[in-house]
Amino acid sequence: MKTGDNAKRNPKLIFTSHLLSWLNQDSPPYRGKPTKASRMRILTLCSAIRDATVLLSAAVEAEPDRNYWEDPPAAVQEALEKIEGILSDYPMWPSVEISGKYGEGGLHFDHGTGPGRPQGEQTAAWGVVELAESRRLHLIRQCACGKWFLAKRNDQKACTPICRHKAYEQTDAYKAMRRKYMREYYALKNSGKVR
Repeated sequence: MKTGDNAKRNPKLIFTSHLLSWLNQDSPPYRGKPTKASRMRILTLCSAIRDATVLLSAAVEAEPDRNYWEDPPAAVQEALEKIEGILSDYPMWPSVEISGKYGEGGLHFDHGTGPGRPQGEQTAAWGVVELAESRRLHLIRQCACGKWFLAKRNDQKACTPICRHKAYEQTDAYKAMRRKYMREYYALKNSGKVR
């Protein structure tokens, strides 16, 4: 399964598949390749949203009866302002256009992006927002092989079964089991009972 397939199957996660393909440098050429600086901006946005979520959860747990809409704690307010500052670089608005072939037609609704950052970075930023809105931002992960993927489960750490097995091969338990097997194999081979 390719990275991003989980996002492609869910029609509500439109920008998430763009985010994954952009991070993995698989996006179409018109979106542009991510630079080190643009990737850092997107990852900073991810961490800022995660930090704000943690701060808000801790505040709600400490004061469940507080009206956070009108009176957020100072730390939460600062975190929100940081996120708004980052998102201000990625303006987006709804747009409509005519789509169809000769003899048929219809309206196609989409989103237009503003000037400033490259298109790929802007769609990646809105992919981060989309994941945060659906409370799935914690599921975006980078595999040991370097690919970014959307985890299907909270405990998933690898993008494919092959990567999962490679990670397992690096554990002490696997190495001990392999050493034991190879000792038994060489003993049997040296005994002359097998060729």
